[in-house]
Amino acid sequence: MAISDLVAGTIAEFIDYAMIVVTFMVVWYIIKFFLVAPPTKEDRKKQEEERVAKGKETREWIADKLKTKAEKEKERKEALKKKHEQHEREEHLKHPRAHLIEAIEEGEDLFKILSKKYSPENVAKAEESHKHLVKHLKNVNKYLRRIRRHEKGEIRDFFNQLYTYGGVALELAENISLPEGLVDWDTKSNEAKKHLGSSKGVVPLCGVILKAIDDFIVSDKMKLSVEEKKQAEEDVKEAASEAAEKKSARSSSERPSGRTSSKATGAKPVARVRK
Repeated sequence: MAISDLVAGTIAEFIDYAMIVVTFMVVWYIIKFFLVAPPTKEDRKKQEEERVAKGKETREWIADKLKTKAEKEKERKEALKKKHEQHEREEHLKHPRAHLIEAIEEGEDLFKILSKKYSPENVAKAEESHKHLVKHLKNVNKYLRRIRRHEKGEIRDFFNQLYTYGGVALELAENISLPEGLVDWDTKSNEAKKHLGSSKGVVPLCGVILKAIDDFIVSDKMKLSVEEKKQAEEDVKEAASEAAEKKSARSSSERPSGRTSSKATGAKPVARVRK
């Protein structure tokens, strides 16, 4: 029984303390209720205007963010497309490059053969080398024509010019007249070597086309790299701007808000009128 009396006394004491705390809270809220002035008609109107303005501002902010996001997404897709096109273009250029290198080597070999003395073996070698030279130049023009067909604007014009040069080189190579025997070996060999090695001959022209392709590949990569760097810098700036906006919004939401008391404003307390 002693334990039950002790528990009952403790509970009763706790209830008494709780009632005291509740009483103080009720008194505080009653005093606060009568001391804080109710919002006037002008205050309510101002609050409503602020709410409408804030809502409009928020909607405009969201619309602007959505528009910016859509533009950025479009730019990213365009950048990926350009990167894919650049890579695909470089892969396609490997074919005419390879045939140009082979054509230059065949032209140089043919020049060396024609610089030797006559022999039936050299005649056969010259014919074989000339056949491979023409074959490689035909492949160069085939691939340049194919690449040109898939391009637009300045790039198409560039490859159209290379295709023209390739056509000139092919025509020069096809028009080379090889010697057939001892009688015309020296005469036709000298004439053929002019077509091959002169400043406007087949081999130098192939070299010009090859260098133009290599320079284009480097320039194309560099241009893409500059665009990617610029896009990366813009993304960093945008991320920093969004972080600053979030921080500012968080700071605003953490500021104390509520109805202003008469003590803070210096106004006299206004009691509520009960009907």
